[in-house]
Amino acid sequence: MDNSSTTAPGRLSFRTVFGGTTLQEAYYGEPKRITRNLADAEFAYDIDLFLHIGGEVTPGDGATGLRNPRVSTAKRVATAQLIATADDAEAAPDASRYLRELVRRSAAELIARIAAKDRTVDEEAELAKLRPLFLER
Repeated sequence: MDNSSTTAPGRLSFRTVFGGTTLQEAYYGEPKRITRNLADAEFAYDIDLFLHIGGEVTPGDGATGLRNPRVSTAKRVATAQLIATADDAEAAPDASRYLRELVRRSAAELIARIAAKDRTVDEEAELAKLRPLFLER
């Protein structure tokens, strides 16, 4: 994808809500670490995830995964809710790895939606920008 000088590069960002205090400690810092790992990645669109990690107060409804994905080609923004239910979050043997994989899969789904709506976006090139999610802290 050719990012012209008139188009600012997109970023992946989170707004995070934790559903309580009984979550594994790694969940509280991992969203910031993921953001730092992707700080240099320049996406074709802004990718904004409202991340909700369930706990004892708000467990999260239904299944873990992406909800309400939206792509605005005019604003060059993709948004969605990303829910991790309390049961799934609690069952993960490695909270950091679990959250990174969940974010990677969800961002990949949004990138696929972007590429389907905007044929100028190179889906494979955008997916490659998620590689830092596989790196160890």
